Amino acid sequence: MSDFGFRPFFSSDEATDSIYVSHRDHGTKAQIKAMIEDMWLRYAPVCPDNHKDFLTDARSHFVQRVWEMYLANVIMGQFKLQKPPPEGPDILFEHEGVRYWVEAVSPGPGEGPNAVPQRSPDNNLVPMIPAGKLLLRLTHAMREKELKFEKYRAKGIVNEDDACVIAVNISGIRDADLFDQDGPMAVRALFPVGEVVLRFKAGSSDQPVIDRNLRRGVLKKKFGPDGPESDEFIPTDLFLDPRSASISCMFYSSWGIWFNPEPLGRDIYVIHNPQAKVPIAKDLLQFGREHIWLDGHNLHRERR
Repeated sequence: MSDFGFRPFFSSDEATDSIYVSHRDHGTKAQIKAMIEDMWLRYAPVCPDNHKDFLTDARSHFVQRVWEMYLANVIMGQFKLQKPPPEGPDILFEHEGVRYWVEAVSPGPGEGPNAVPQRSPDNNLVPMIPAGKLLLRLTHAMREKELKFEKYRAKGIVNEDDACVIAVNISGIRDADLFDQDGPMAVRALFPVGEVVLRFKAGSSDQPVIDRNLRRGVLKKKFGPDGPESDEFIPTDLFLDPRSASISCMFYSSWGIWFNPEPLGRDIYVIHNPQAKVPIAKDLLQFGREHIWLDGHNLHRERR
């Protein structure tokens, strides 16, 4: 038991999550394990869930639970957190009379024909991951949390003048972080931004031009359970849709806690919704690697 009477994050109880087990048992992860325990001590007083239930679930959903308390620790470096109601979003803080709610999600690779291919942990050869399938995991996670915020409003937990943030971490999908080399993958799920393109004129000595904002179709193909013949189209321009106005911004990270981010929060991208009814000022949040927002027809990025 800790000095505050809370159970430690890690226990000797049976665990089905291999990442939990490795951080608990492997001596090489002792530093990360200690950091997680410290984060839990700070998060436990404002954790909306029953502590026993939270810690039990962490043994089978390690990435999701660590992502929640990691976010809380990042935010409490700047704001004082309040304890949300158990049936509400994961994180709550207030600033200048506005309440800010954060709902965290960490999708896995999925199942069936839409699943993102995963290599085994002992295989060092990284498979070719179809970007479309990874985008589907992101869009599905965003839509799922959008619907949860709708339910929170219907219950009167979240008000119309509250700021709502969806925080997505995809480190539970092995090798997904490789897709962020040319900017966060989440941008392609929120805005109609295409692949990085190298344009050059054949037979010319002119320098090639890199185009990072090539506009593409706003719909992405999804394969149904019966194969390509049951295709449907999924929008990947959520933050251009006025119906997304209830979401203020998105926090996004592809890093797992095993990356040992220092300082906390340096891995998080803050992506603003230009349709937001309650927008978050670009200079309000003092953490994160970039703020991304739409100015006219152009995406702007402010590196920190």
